[in-house]
Amino acid sequence: MLNHIHSLRRFDRGLLSLLVLFALASKTFTCALAFARRKPHHILLPSTLSSDEIHAKLMKFALEEAREAGKMGEVPIGAVITRELPSSDGSRKFEIVSRGRNLVETRSDASAHAELQAMRKAALSMKNWRLLNTTLYSTLEPCPMCLAAAQAFRCKSVVYGAPDLRLGAVKTHIKLLEMAKHPYHDIEASGNVLEEESATMMKDFFRERRKQNRKGQKLLGGEEKSMIRRILQTLNPLGRSSQ
Repeated sequence: MLNHIHSLRRFDRGLLSLLVLFALASKTFTCALAFARRKPHHILLPSTLSSDEIHAKLMKFALEEAREAGKMGEVPIGAVITRELPSSDGSRKFEIVSRGRNLVETRSDASAHAELQAMRKAALSMKNWRLLNTTLYSTLEPCPMCLAAAQAFRCKSVVYGAPDLRLGAVKTHIKLLEMAKHPYHDIEASGNVLEEESATMMKDFFRERRKQNRKGQKLLGGEEKSMIRRILQTLNPLGRSSQ
């Protein structure tokens, strides 16, 4: 009799786990479908703008995502995927295909970087994993994982804001694109677009974390302390105080 009761309890727990997984999967699918059906966001820019000026305009959308990530308690890093569309009035027309923000802590997922969030959403929106002729804008220099993913997704180019002294894979920590030629896709990369805005946002975030640490509200781990030092080092070349 007791064995029978224990079996029923195990069955109930297993059934409950399946129901929870099904609910989470359904919610994820619904969110993805809603995103795919979202109306595209188009931006018209004067044809007289330089490439640097265009990059700065589009990077502001990534900065918006970074701010939202910071409000959630995440390290404030944001990204967007854009592509240029034909225009009939002489201006330059761009589409914000997708947006992404850092969700590592929220999802307990080490791969939930802003860049990967944006690329995954863009693939859903375009109904194609090949993000040809798109540009990935990120407020922080992509790490090796995200830069390799940009190659895998076939992004045309990557534009970033602040350099990442600890994990930057374009040129700051390692030069991944120069280490070996990719077998079937080349990607262009450039950085330091609205660098000070991106780096200052992260510096302010970690300053607040340090204040909380002093008040005993939350203890910083070794990785977070290391990131604080990295952000301060990033800002020093800009003439910023590290205090």
